[in-house]
Amino acid sequence: MDRILLTDDEVVAAAALLGGAWRAPLPTVSVEDPGEMIKAAARGRRSLGVRGLMQDGATLAPQLAEALSAIVRRRPDRMGYVGEVADRGLLAGGAFAAFLDGELGTLVVTTANGVNEFTRATQDEIDDFVVAFVAAGRSEERRPIVVVAPVDETTTRFAVATRDSVLFGLGPIGALDLESGDAAPEFRTDLLVS
Repeated sequence: MDRILLTDDEVVAAAALLGGAWRAPLPTVSVEDPGEMIKAAARGRRSLGVRGLMQDGATLAPQLAEALSAIVRRRPDRMGYVGEVADRGLLAGGAFAAFLDGELGTLVVTTANGVNEFTRATQDEIDDFVVAFVAAGRSEERRPIVVVAPVDETTTRFAVATRDSVLFGLGPIGALDLESGDAAPEFRTDLLVS
């Protein structure tokens, strides 16, 4: 896989066709709303067919299936997004998800309008991307940059970077207190690992 571009709807459809569910943020689809996911999958399936990314109208093209099959049922190892000022838990801009698989993983960069770019990347390239994502957001935006690294199915490490501060913490998935944590002088990816 060199680079694959998919809309949010196409990501949902591809995951469903592979028997899984997408577990990373999507700016144009609420992954917590089953009804919205079904509608997105239907739109995405039509779009994949029009783009020639399906075979016989029922299965994904081999290159796409190969690229996504190992990650559609997994929670990303790292996720990040531009958050809202008033509610840091709400997605307000671009996002990313990183799936680590030894030396080579998959990095998914998502634009605010729901276009997802899938590329293969090394652990170092992913770490460099995460640091650059946070640095760019801190220097250009007033919005917080939120990065999470799930520890298990119930707990995650997180970082919230604003122009003025960086907070790190550990908390329950789905109920993080993104207003508190331990202060750090700078964002470093090693603070997200156990």
